[in-house]
Amino acid sequence: MMLMLMTSDALLLKHFVAGDLPFEVKRNQALASRLKILEKSYDKNERPTIYVHYLVNSQGVSPTPAEIQAVLEIAEEYVDSGGKGNAKKNYAAAKIDSAVGSPRAPSDKRRDVKDSQLTVFRDFLRYTRDRMKMLPANQGVERPMTEVGYATKPTDRLKQHRSHSSSNYLMNLVEAIFISRGTKYKMQHYVVFECIHIPHAMFAEILYSRLGLCYTTQGGGFSHHAAGESHGGVEKVALQYWENMQKVYKGLCFTKNIKQEICILGYKSDVMEAIVNTVELQDHAINYLNSMPKAVDEEKKAVERHLAENFAVTETDRNIQRLFDLDLDD
Repeated sequence: MMLMLMTSDALLLKHFVAGDLPFEVKRNQALASRLKILEKSYDKNERPTIYVHYLVNSQGVSPTPAEIQAVLEIAEEYVDSGGKGNAKKNYAAAKIDSAVGSPRAPSDKRRDVKDSQLTVFRDFLRYTRDRMKMLPANQGVERPMTEVGYATKPTDRLKQHRSHSSSNYLMNLVEAIFISRGTKYKMQHYVVFECIHIPHAMFAEILYSRLGLCYTTQGGGFSHHAAGESHGGVEKVALQYWENMQKVYKGLCFTKNIKQEICILGYKSDVMEAIVNTVELQDHAINYLNSMPKAVDEEKKAVERHLAENFAVTETDRNIQRLFDLDLDD
């Protein structure tokens, strides 16, 4: 994991983790430039990468929970009305199915969500609704709904997603409904990580899926398959490609990032040592304070003994003096 993080762009990773990447890229020129470099780099035949989708408008702003809840209601009706011969609902479904790609005639059949996918679909509705209920109804969701994936050929794979072909059926249905309603919310994609080792195809997708909170079970995304399973194409990538990428990233950011991390770890070590030393000093001080009443008590007793002894001697001296002062002749 450390190696993957060291080859990640720090600014990009910061906003990816925060969930505000599509919003900040419209306002942060440095971030936009770095994403543009990644976008140009994958315009090739093979470029193993991790990409992310966000449901946002042209300004990178997410729909509100109220808007998402309304779309989920339509999605549920779209699925439940299939195969019942309801002309009105079939017409509405055909409008959704025609939002992306070729127009489709009204039919009992639905383009998205097959019978075998109903359990996943209903779980998606439940988890997403639960999350939306906890958020301000009329403010854009701070962390837009998202999906993370791996692609050996990102140009081809992202084209499939845009055309709703061999894509994520939950993501496709929600996007199609938003488009059919005349809103400007669509799935916006970004390439966020380039794999420089073969295992990255699996582990980087797992890492970024977790960091991006993209799973349906978290109520924040469309990813319903475990990350790291679909990466067969990576084995066909030539070894020379990996060697070249490792050289590129060594000079690009890896060496710089690893040096910074070592400095941070060194600083953390110094801080921890200082904390330990402080704790030890505090322990000594506490022990000293705890021992003070006993020491004071012992000192008090010693003084009392001293005074008592001195007082006793003084009285004896006075009694002897009285005997000498007596006039025995009287």
